[in-house]
Parts: sequence; C-alpha cells; structure tokens
Amino acid sequence: MFGRRRHDDEIESHLAEETADQIAGGLDPRATRNAALRNFGNVESVKELMRERDPLYWLDALWQDVRFAFRLIARHRWTSATIVAHPWDRIESQRIQRPECDAAEALGTDASGDVC
Repeated sequence: MFGRRRHDDEIESHLAEETADQIAGGLDPRATRNAALRNFGNVESVKELMRERDPLYWLDALWQDVRFAFRLIARHRWTSATIVAHPWDRIESQRIQRPECDAAEALGTDASGDVC
C-alpha cells in the first residue's frame, strides 16, 4: 500500500535498462522485452520480496487485517454481536483439562493447592 508504486517503478526501470542493453547488443527490438523479463525472473515474486523487506510492511499487513475484520463484522452483524455477547461460552469450552484435576475435582483443589 505505502510503497507499491515505488517498487513497480523500480522494477520497470530495471526492465527498461535490460531492454536497452539488449537492443544495444544487437537483439531484435520486439524480442528484447521478453528476454529482459526472462533474465529478470518472476516479477510478482520480486515485488512481494521487496514489500516484505520494507520496514513498514507489518503496518501495511496490520491495516489490511483490521479492514478485513471490520468488513466481516459489518457483513455479519448478528453473528458478531452473538460472539461478543457470550464470551463465557468460548472460555468454558476452551478450558484445559488437567489429569490431576480429575482426581481432586471432588475436593475443589489439585495437588498444588490451585483451584481446578
């Protein structure tokens, strides 16, 4: 989002330079663009690597995640409201069962004295 245009321009300048070098080397001008792309490699892969190396990449990814979350909440309002209104259901269903609690459940404490 923040530097994508700059990356596109930089890659395009590399391809233009490679194309000009191949034309100067005597290659057919129509085939030089394809040859430059073959020599450069996968353009989209290079763009993604450049984005990942950007110091603000995490901020861009976070912004995309926040926008996606709000779109989902807006699209499924009743489902989202139900999930937010009943957090204890999720917490109780995710409770970790410990073997030492099974034996001490009648007493309400485990061997270390913690409440199960």
